[in-house]
Amino acid sequence: MNTEELLYYIVKKVGLFGRLRTSTNEISKELDVSQQTISRKLRELEDEEVIEREVSPLGVVIRLKQRGVSILKDRYSFLRRVFEKRISFSGQVKKSFGEGAYYVKIYSNKFKDKLGFKPFLGTLNLKVNPTKSKEFILNSVDRFVDGFSDDSRTFGGVHCYEANINNEVDGALIVPVRARHSSDMVELIAPVSLRKRYNLKDGDKVIISERG
Repeated sequence: MNTEELLYYIVKKVGLFGRLRTSTNEISKELDVSQQTISRKLRELEDEEVIEREVSPLGVVIRLKQRGVSILKDRYSFLRRVFEKRISFSGQVKKSFGEGAYYVKIYSNKFKDKLGFKPFLGTLNLKVNPTKSKEFILNSVDRFVDGFSDDSRTFGGVHCYEANINNEVDGALIVPVRARHSSDMVELIAPVSLRKRYNLKDGDKVIISERG
């Protein structure tokens, strides 16, 4: 039995955020898999922090953890790209205040671990339609970077959504937990300077779409 099969079973019963009260015997009967296999797989998923499991004499209570939700969203995003047109939206380049380079440098290694690339030290700020950007975010997998502390201060977490920029460069749309800008502004990071790559000036149009 693979991980996705068991996650599909859980989400069909209680959705992404519900708590499933059941037993390994009941699951084994419904999925036509041995009870021992179900027990082993549940322990494995718990160890991998895919699910949370509470065992009692009455059975077991299971719920998906964030990693489990991300696995399902990954699969959903892949299948939707196969069958549907990719979600995309556009934004207008806006002047930044120079803080992006400072923060990207601090988070650089964490971004690389989550996104698979070392970002250029700077962000591209765009003014967007909040409804369009929200749709993009809701249909994207969050490669969340946890907050952390150093000797002098604490840095908040960052939501990271893989994105393709101008149908060419793979980067990410980032939303800091402690974001200070309005909902009609987003920030992009990429392995290269997007301003230089496309010779962008304030007011120029940039297209953001799902990565293929």
